Amino acid sequence: MQKRILIKIISFALILITLSGGVIASALTVSAASTESGEKQYSNVLDDLQKDSRFNVAAYPDKTDDPSVQLIQIAESEDGQLFLYVYQPADSKIDLQCKAVSISVGFSSNGQGLSPQLYDLILVSTEGVFDKYVVNGFSLPDETERYYNIVQILREFNSAVDSEGDELPYKDLVCKGYGVGQQWCVRKVNDAVVYEMNTFEVMKIDYIYAGSIECPNGVTIGNFVGVNGYTDVHFLCFNSPDFDIIHIYDADVSVKHRLYEEWLYTGYGMDDRLEYPEGEEFKNEVVTLSDDEEVDIVGSGLWGKKYSYKSIMTSKEFVENLESQNYEFKDEDKEVVLSSEWVFSYKYTTRTASTLGDWYVTSGMEILATVLRIHFMDI
Repeated sequence: MQKRILIKIISFALILITLSGGVIASALTVSAASTESGEKQYSNVLDDLQKDSRFNVAAYPDKTDDPSVQLIQIAESEDGQLFLYVYQPADSKIDLQCKAVSISVGFSSNGQGLSPQLYDLILVSTEGVFDKYVVNGFSLPDETERYYNIVQILREFNSAVDSEGDELPYKDLVCKGYGVGQQWCVRKVNDAVVYEMNTFEVMKIDYIYAGSIECPNGVTIGNFVGVNGYTDVHFLCFNSPDFDIIHIYDADVSVKHRLYEEWLYTGYGMDDRLEYPEGEEFKNEVVTLSDDEEVDIVGSGLWGKKYSYKSIMTSKEFVENLESQNYEFKDEDKEVVLSSEWVFSYKYTTRTASTLGDWYVTSGMEILATVLRIHFMDI
């Protein structure tokens, strides 16, 4: 029995751990006016920041050798939008826009009970090293005290300043992630809106390996064509360089997926083509994994196979489980998997391969995944 593993090296995600410390930001009122055409006009980023009498521009110097992005303030607008204010030290040398943010809503004293989600960021104002973004598609909570846990910001990847190992796929973009680790509380004090901020630890994840296990479903016959069916079990292998994890209880994984059809012409005179029957835009979902979740894949066609696995396993357990079911690793694949500590088998999808005249047609699902949260025990 053979299996296939597709290699893709990604960068890192960040996970909520604990809360500590505290700082208070003074009131900041933000509004967005609409023009006659209905297009919104946003206030200037520096004008907004300077409404805080303690804000000091000199504290945010131009540093051409620092391509990072740093969150320095958030704000709610009167019409229900959430804004992020970002410091980009190397803006004068290279302008790198932020593309997404990972946010979980609700208070937590220890990082538990939170569910981060990724939202697109839209740049609405920029001046020097300061950028102002609106969180697209985000609705403000209808509560007296509103808590925003900002876990991670993704900015566009640039090979001139970023290493290949920092590549992080997001939708159809390539990004680089920066940990934030800020929990903001927004509330009214004496009829003024006040922003309070605590910090929490974030955990770096080093993705070692990503791919899929091919599970043959067997051959079915229809319309005089033999169709080979497969179930692909998608997985991520990763390390936690900053923590010695003993056990993982549960985790959230952000999954982007889209259906594809690959048409390969076996004759002459026709070009191969790749199509997306449901459109090129990725669909999004958040998959929650649990340590007690077990999955059985059973092929229904001729020569179909069975594969059983747990969603959360150590790399050693992952390899031993596959080998016990007669899956054979190539030596180099096995070595790379075992160089990681943990494996998340986060989703399975179907794939078919058939012959239609001179065309060989494969239909399946393209997958991109990012870990959002991990609940674990360390030493």
